[in-house]
Amino acid sequence: MHNTISFKANYISSANVLQRTPDNEFKNKKVSFVKLNPDSILDRDTISILDHNWDQRKTFANEIHSDMIDCTDFYNHAGKEFFAITQQRDTFNNLNPEKVLGVAEVINGTNPNVKLKYIQVDPRQTRNCKSATFKHVGSAFLDSIKAYFPLKNIILESVEKAEKFYLANGFKPLSEKHFIFKQL
Repeated sequence: MHNTISFKANYISSANVLQRTPDNEFKNKKVSFVKLNPDSILDRDTISILDHNWDQRKTFANEIHSDMIDCTDFYNHAGKEFFAITQQRDTFNNLNPEKVLGVAEVINGTNPNVKLKYIQVDPRQTRNCKSATFKHVGSAFLDSIKAYFPLKNIILESVEKAEKFYLANGFKPLSEKHFIFKQL
């Protein structure tokens, strides 16, 4: 399932977030969880645009973009996998950067753990942004990653301001700044 050869983003599953309605309420909205292909110039361009658009807000999009470019060299791939949450429901061969709600990088090794290296939600859609159109994007992203790696524990290193977020999403502290989600 995880070794399909493709030169575009691959749809994996639906995810649920909340979207603001015109009357300022929030309703369930289906979005897509997709796996990006570092060999696809279109996927790399999408991350490059996000890096540019989100950069002034000091995000991890730059690091994800750099790692994605490094993956074009077979020897630098080292189990790196890239994902996005997008409003798009089709045409995944050409992701629209304006519809991408978040991106992530995971290192999938041969041990029972995967490392969530980076997860970045569009800064306009975070809890701290009062005008956010979407809510629960980060939680939907984590749930999708957990479902994609059902037999693996997910480990990560957190920045201080995100620690409560990871705790609320089922992660347990391993040490200062390090967290784990253990699959049942």
